[in-house]
Amino acid sequence: MSLSSDPNLSAAREKATLPATFLLVVGIINLLAGGLFLYSSFDFRNVSPDELDRHMEREHKETWDDFKRRTGLTTAEFLEMVSRGATVWGAVALGCGLVTVAGGVSFLRLGSLPLAVAGAVVASIPILSPLGCCLIGEAVGVWSLVVMLSPDVRSAFGSAAPPPPEDTGWGHSET
Repeated sequence: MSLSSDPNLSAAREKATLPATFLLVVGIINLLAGGLFLYSSFDFRNVSPDELDRHMEREHKETWDDFKRRTGLTTAEFLEMVSRGATVWGAVALGCGLVTVAGGVSFLRLGSLPLAVAGAVVASIPILSPLGCCLIGEAVGVWSLVVMLSPDVRSAFGSAAPPPPEDTGWGHSET
């Protein structure tokens, strides 16, 4: 009996498919969000301090004056701080998005359990996962962990052969 026709493996693969797919989607969205943060960080570098001052004085004068008085930051220092923060957070989100995508793929293929666990954990941590800030990353990450660490799915990791090719109806299988 081949591994791909093992009924326990088929059941584990079926049980893992939906949460693994959601984990993969969370990772892809986190990658896109990380890219947006990086883009924004470079966009902040193009804003002139005078332009920001004029806008903030017009739209939020009292709050802006209070902010500058409390922090002691100049507008140029504020822009630099925001730009650096967005750069760091974007880079972290991109890295964690890659881990989540790799973990989702590993979970979907029942490949490496440690990589799948790492992807689910990273998706669950709000400061690392952009979708973690709205409870989507946490829900998908915890759901994935519960499924992947269940005895039947856990035992299928690492022993899973690729799923058998599907019959296309044309007399040969897809490869």
